[in-house]
Amino acid sequence: MSKNDVLLTGLEDLESDLPAFSAWLFSHVEGYLGQTVLDAGAGVGTYSRLILESGRQTVALEPDQGICAALARRLRNSDGFPQIAGDLAYPTIVVRAQEAGVDSAICLNVLEHIRDDRRALRHLQAILPASGTLALLVPAHPVLFNSIDQAVGHFRRYRKDELVAKIEEAGLAIERLFYFNFFAIPGWILSGHVLRRRVASRTGTRLFDGLVPLFKMIEKPVLRGRMGISLVALCRRP
Repeated sequence: MSKNDVLLTGLEDLESDLPAFSAWLFSHVEGYLGQTVLDAGAGVGTYSRLILESGRQTVALEPDQGICAALARRLRNSDGFPQIAGDLAYPTIVVRAQEAGVDSAICLNVLEHIRDDRRALRHLQAILPASGTLALLVPAHPVLFNSIDQAVGHFRRYRKDELVAKIEEAGLAIERLFYFNFFAIPGWILSGHVLRRRVASRTGTRLFDGLVPLFKMIEKPVLRGRMGISLVALCRRP
């Protein structure tokens, strides 16, 4: 099995194993989106599908040709689903996304896969119209970087001040910034730091997804975005 096949299989497994988690994450950013949303790094369409189900249109941007083909098959009967094959770090993406008429964007668990993340953020800023919005999620805490990060192609995990500096440098204004998903941290440390796994256990992932309703009850009223394995930034182009 090729590296791309492994990546495609992993993305499809995550989508099937984490439906409750995906919906939970999307609920944190949905109210911040416009009507035509760029899904930057769409993968197999997990969040593109949720965007469409919310009554919006999506423009799916994905650099991997094999994954693009899988994405097209999975969402082929959906209205409001143009697709762009390309890398967010390439300058040509800006014009192509602008021509698609996007008014907002999501970039969820994608920026850490791009070596030149500053360039990618500048391109996202350029794609958005005035007052357009971006919902960004990245892995937090460099101390948590482990064997799983390496295996899935992460270049980094982010400190809060680092993320703020890069977003502002790109010309975007942060309207809300918070940590997300504290409850994944123990399993992440066990799998990647202690057991040195290269992939998370599917059994553990499914168990985690089944506990999402409990996590939702606790995280917002108790943790209030102060702790988590990821950072969410809700941004606007001035």
